Amino acid sequence: MSDGFDVVSVINAKGGAGKTSLTKVLISAALAAGQDVVAFDADPTQNLMGWIERAKKAGNWPANAKGFKASTMVQIVDALNSLIEADFEGMVFVDTAGFGDEASLYMVNNSDFVVLPIMLGADSVDTTMETAKVVMEMVEKLDEESKAVVKVVRCNIPSQSSRGKARSEVMDALGQHPLCLQASIRHSAIIELWSDEGPLHSRFKREKDTKEGAKALNAKNTYTVLQDGLDVINELFEEAD
Repeated sequence: MSDGFDVVSVINAKGGAGKTSLTKVLISAALAAGQDVVAFDADPTQNLMGWIERAKKAGNWPANAKGFKASTMVQIVDALNSLIEADFEGMVFVDTAGFGDEASLYMVNNSDFVVLPIMLGADSVDTTMETAKVVMEMVEKLDEESKAVVKVVRCNIPSQSSRGKARSEVMDALGQHPLCLQASIRHSAIIELWSDEGPLHSRFKREKDTKEGAKALNAKNTYTVLQDGLDVINELFEEAD
């Protein structure tokens, strides 16, 4: 959208698909990579803003990240324009209301990247892939310079031993779909376990040197999620090139 910053909008018509969790993971990964971040919560539930406010209260929200409520198209337009005027350089993440509302449709047409989280339930797979198809049809109508990269991200992936045959077949099929990133978020739900912690990189810094016990396991799982999130971001930029 701008030479100074890149806009990532997280969209899905399926409720409970992990939209806000994925947004939190991507914010955490971008911050861990040293990016300045702005987050917009366009979802009426304001779950993302609640996460941000709790992190601020606990002293865990970093100085190079800002969060705003922007639930209408007008608010989003004004906020993005203010970033352009301020010469902001970094990444912007938008947790949308889902899909079909005015603000979400605006973001499809005004983002650099549109990502759709998907989990392995049949309802999630069907609804997410149908939404991705509609989003792609919208994007294809835009000028070449205005087209977003549209990708599905597999989230909260169970281990291979616990998937079962049916889920493994779904996983393999998704991995081969042209709209699906190869990168995935294996433990995206971990970010909901520490709802007052804020971005995961803060917790990882505190526990990365722990060698044993629960904290060591937490540090390992946190690192995995951060790396997964960074892999998703890197693959999105590779798709854009």
